[in-house]
Amino acid sequence: MELTSLNCPHCGATMSPSQVDPVLATARCGYCRTVFAVTPGGAVAPAGGTARQPVPMPEQFDVADNGSNLAITYRWFSPVYLFLLVFAIGWNIFMVVWHYLAWTSGTMIMSLFGFVHTAVGIGLAYATLAGLVNTTTVTVAADRLVVRHSPFPWRGNRQLEASAISQLYSVETKSRNDNSTSSSYQVRAVCGPRRQSVTLLSGLRSADQALFLEQEIEKRLRIVDVPVAGEVPRG
Repeated sequence: MELTSLNCPHCGATMSPSQVDPVLATARCGYCRTVFAVTPGGAVAPAGGTARQPVPMPEQFDVADNGSNLAITYRWFSPVYLFLLVFAIGWNIFMVVWHYLAWTSGTMIMSLFGFVHTAVGIGLAYATLAGLVNTTTVTVAADRLVVRHSPFPWRGNRQLEASAISQLYSVETKSRNDNSTSSSYQVRAVCGPRRQSVTLLSGLRSADQALFLEQEIEKRLRIVDVPVAGEVPRG
């Protein structure tokens, strides 16, 4: 991509070729941090970027904007966790009885054999409780993006510098077993000069959840949407 001159259409600041990502065909203003699509001739594309239909806020989502920070919170709860709760309680009661009988009968090998199943039961109970009460909050500020899961600690907490994010996109992931195939969704960010793909969120239950998060984060960081290979399409 050959550039002769480039000015940010948002604030008018002069931009240098080093601020242009030739792969994504975008440029980030060093003054106001707005990201714009760039044409091969050097002109900046309209601020609307790629035309996409807006995604409405899904159920179980809440958005709070105090002017300086945008917080998007969604609840993990699903009725399936109620079934898992009953199952986890039954599983763990069975394992308590198993170990009690093993210790009272002096059959230590029986108790040792049950430790693996006990660990599975404890893990299932923890995951079920997290699913019932946990929320994920994505906080977007001018200088950073923070992902936090609470109140039960969970993997996937993350913090990124906002200036390092050049694009966001959503992908579908599929898991298969002998009888069925299930889908979940991730929101990923393209970061840094090497355009590294970083997973911000995973395990989302619907494409609309992922696309809404992508849409709102891009809007807040003034990132013009650019198509990414393999992403979930939005109308």
